[in-house]
Amino acid sequence: MKNPVPRPLVLPALFAALIAIALVVSRPDSTPSKPAVASALQSPPPLAPTQAPPAPAPEPAAASGLPLFRPPGPASGQRVVPGASDYRRVSASATKPSGRAAVVERAGFASLKSLHAGDSVQIPLLDGKSVEGRVNLVQTDAGALRIAGELSNGIGSFSLASKGATISGMILLKREKLAYELEEQKDGKLWMLEKLRAEVVCDPLPPEPGAVLAPREGPVEAVPILNSRPGAANVIYLDFDGETVTDPDWNNGNTIVAASFNLSAVTIQSIYDRVKEDWFPFNINVTTDVANYNGAATGHRMRCIITPTNTAAPGAGGVAYLTSFRNGGNGFSSTIPCWVFNSSVIGISEAISHEVGHTMG
Repeated sequence: MKNPVPRPLVLPALFAALIAIALVVSRPDSTPSKPAVASALQSPPPLAPTQAPPAPAPEPAAASGLPLFRPPGPASGQRVVPGASDYRRVSASATKPSGRAAVVERAGFASLKSLHAGDSVQIPLLDGKSVEGRVNLVQTDAGALRIAGELSNGIGSFSLASKGATISGMILLKREKLAYELEEQKDGKLWMLEKLRAEVVCDPLPPEPGAVLAPREGPVEAVPILNSRPGAANVIYLDFDGETVTDPDWNNGNTIVAASFNLSAVTIQSIYDRVKEDWFPFNINVTTDVANYNGAATGHRMRCIITPTNTAAPGAGGVAYLTSFRNGGNGFSSTIPCWVFNSSVIGISEAISHEVGHTMG
């Protein structure tokens, strides 16, 4: 029997939609100033209130705690402003605008080895600014020391990895929609790069309207073992049976206990067949067998957790980190997942292909 003709991938259209969502302009409401108060000796009436310009965004508070690394050197380049018209125009042309950048000294990361969960830390940014954070996770994985935590006042998260002489990491500012990545460059130096947050972690996929499935009651059915290309070096593992995940880049490094939808074997087969069809043109094994995932090399595998537990992105249909497929075990943990929270056969299958697509770039 001939293989079915693959359906067109859902990735490009959905990915383009996400970019458009990420670039919507936010306009702060302006507030009127208080009227001037006339003194007892003033004869003319006070002037009518005038419309004052909006107050500037507050600067990050002076940080305290143990510095994670030494402040970056002088920054060059143009500041990234997500809502600016010129940034939207350049982004619409599929060209990534370059933000500011500065060199960071590798020797300044020696303090990472002394950190413990619960420690308060100071995280330098560009132009002498810094933010405060708290360490939630200290983890050794794939030969790397990984540190993760949350920024004060809920403004974002951070993660760092030290593997031999290689340093990587990211500071995500949720409200500002900005990211600061620590990346090794071709010049052999470590740079802090300012980016749009959506260039690092995809804007969460909107949930599907009118979802029809809910966690099934009754006995738990075994997940059928399915493989599209047994023996392929690259693996996409569809994880239907729930997971406990402690990953530096999800939930600020705090543990997520993800429930299972407890889908029937028939429903899982229907979802699997759709996903397999999307990835059929590629030399990738789409599997439900965790042994095949565990046997694949880091940087050649991704697990997608299908769950009603949306802690990683509340209110979303799915979410993923860009390039986490090939960078697993290096910039990301060796087992970093992507997530799908949709609950219908079509919604789950399309979200799987969409989010796994993000992990590849």
